[in-house]
Amino acid sequence: MLKLEVFGVEIVEEIDETFLSQIVEIIAKFENPPVSFDAIRKHRSWQREWNTKSPASAALRQGLTQLVLSEKLGGNEAEGYFLFNKN
Repeated sequence: MLKLEVFGVEIVEEIDETFLSQIVEIIAKFENPPVSFDAIRKHRSWQREWNTKSPASAALRQGLTQLVLSEKLGGNEAEGYFLFNKN
């Protein structure tokens, strides 16, 4: 079996803006950033406020990456995430 690799090409799926805003809303709820990946993923707002399950790790990573690249969030998975405009 041959494996085809294409270098320099990144496949990016479009992420729902509602999902991205939910991530930002969760991070904004924390008084002491940075917020860990697990705290975002397991936050009870997914169930209580939006009546949905916690997102899959891969989907959340992709959303967080997009928010960091668009400079709506700062941080990374190892150190946690924070909002730039929060005091």
